[in-house]
Parts: sequence; C-alpha cells; structure tokens
Amino acid sequence: MPDFIQFAIDHQITRVSLTQLSTAVSYTEDIPIPNDNRELSYYIKAKELADKNKIIISGMNRTKENKQIKRPIKECPLPWTHTGIMPDGRVVPCCYLPFIAGDLNKNNFTEIWNNQQMEDLRNAIHMGSNKFCMKCPLFE
Repeated sequence: MPDFIQFAIDHQITRVSLTQLSTAVSYTEDIPIPNDNRELSYYIKAKELADKNKIIISGMNRTKENKQIKRPIKECPLPWTHTGIMPDGRVVPCCYLPFIAGDLNKNNFTEIWNNQQMEDLRNAIHMGSNKFCMKCPLFE
C-alpha cells in the first residue's frame, strides 16, 4: 500500500482507493493473506504518506483499533463504478452483495450493467436505502 501511494505521488494522482482483501472472496492458496494487524500497519504507513502529500484515500475505513467504520449507504460508489464477474459468467454488483445481476452467457455486459436490477440497486442507494445491502460491512 505505501508503494501504491508512492506511485500516486510520482504520477501526480490526487485520489486513490485502497481496500482490504475481502473475506467474501475465495482466494487461491498461493495468495498470502496477511493478518489484520499486519494489513493495518501497511494502511497506516500508506495513510501517513498520503496525508503528507495531500492525496485522498478512499476505501479502507478503519479506526486505530482496527475496527471497520461504516459510512452511510448513500456514499457507496460501487454500483456505478464496479462489478464482479464470476468464473461461470454470472455478474454481481460487488463482492459483498450476493445477488446475481445477470449472466454473460445470456446477455452482453452493457445489457446487464443497464438492466432493471442494477437500476433498482442504484436508485435505492441514491435514496439512502440499504434494502439490498443490509449485510454490507462497509456501508450502513
């Protein structure tokens, strides 16, 4: 993470997003997942470097005690900026939301991205409703 912030400094980038590895995703055994304290130490170093260089960090929101800070659901950018594609072609809005928005074996990505389910999700979040995202660890 500190190296990523240094990359941003070197390339005059003013905003970055850092996220922790998600327990909702199944990683292969060859990916070493650091424990929370080790990961948090990287984040603290990155945050100090970012603050010193006036770079805004979004993403990981933790207290010094390593507790997740939940932000209002209206602040969630994911349905407008991210998606996940499962190995079988199913599309999910994010790694925390367990509903299938579509299937690339049946529709193209643009059709899925703009379908009624995705619009309903975006509208709910825009209105401040977490009816789709009640179990989200990042937003409330």
